[in-house]
Amino acid sequence: MPTPTPFAIRFDEENRIASAIRAPMSITPYDAMAALNIPPVNGVLTFHGGGSNMEATVIPKLEQFFYEGLMPFADQHRLMMIFGGTRAGAMEALGNAYKRAKATTPLIGICPFGAITYPRHPLSQSNLIGRAIARLLGVDTSQERYPLHPSYTHFVLLESGVFGDESPFLVRMSTVAKKHLAIVANGGVITQIEVLEQIRQKRTIVTIKGSGRYADELANPKSQTRTALPSDARIITVDIEEPKSLIAFLRAFFQVLVS
Repeated sequence: MPTPTPFAIRFDEENRIASAIRAPMSITPYDAMAALNIPPVNGVLTFHGGGSNMEATVIPKLEQFFYEGLMPFADQHRLMMIFGGTRAGAMEALGNAYKRAKATTPLIGICPFGAITYPRHPLSQSNLIGRAIARLLGVDTSQERYPLHPSYTHFVLLESGVFGDESPFLVRMSTVAKKHLAIVANGGVITQIEVLEQIRQKRTIVTIKGSGRYADELANPKSQTRTALPSDARIITVDIEEPKSLIAFLRAFFQVLVS
């Protein structure tokens, strides 16, 4: 399979440029990293969480939680962060926190190409090329598409037009570093599918209590969601009002990096 050619997405209003690739669903994480020219990192944080269905009042709280409890450690120790990459819900909160912190560690957005938009996106053109691409992806050009967040540094745009199709690849991105952590903020059915696969792969899950929906269900040890999990599932709960608790856990989990 030929290596995808990276291209620049220019967010002129924010004066930022992200590197992106369009890739087949079969691309491997290592091929994506190579195509985007991302050097090795010390660890990987995958994020699983809510988008447009997340309560608007929670987004700034989550942004502050990420800004205080995540960004200083992740940036200092070069932990790559991976999420959906759009301006919606928890993804927006993470991108906003990254910008506020002036972080430089890679922040990767994994998206279905036909379900998102960005400046000069081919599907935004009402021409033959745009319509032809839409037909290939099985995308209705009139469907709502979500803008990419300009603070993400890289994007992998998979050849699909349906949210959720990117989930298997997002989970597989956990394998590009020896140390990996999955962080859950809010979320619904797609988030649950991703988290269950991370648990099946014996990975540690951090769920943010107070971010709502699936994350709160996961944080409650007596909930049906939690009791249905395998007995060896490793679930760590942190409170959205206590960002220092996340810093403490990150230091313990990635202790090799801080020793």
